[in-house]
Amino acid sequence: MQAVARGDLDAFNELVLRYQGFAWKTAYRFLGDGMEAEDVSRDAFLKILKAAPRYRAKANFRTYFYQILTHLCIDRSRKKQPISMDITPEV
Repeated sequence: MQAVARGDLDAFNELVLRYQGFAWKTAYRFLGDGMEAEDVSRDAFLKILKAAPRYRAKANFRTYFYQILTHLCIDRSRKKQPISMDITPEV
């Protein structure tokens, strides 16, 4: 991540290659949809790239990445839940 923070896109590509399977499987377990899992995984990597200059190695990168990924999955699953209506529409 320190190399990514310095703008090294090859280092970022290495992170993507190393963690893309983990990201997709984790997101799929949360969401149950392959396309949604792919979208959330991509969003997580973009978020990592944008946050790279602020990254501080307080924990293992996998833990940091998992946290971002799970928050995105939770947000996505909340958006998918239907909104209940107290009033039934008239036909």
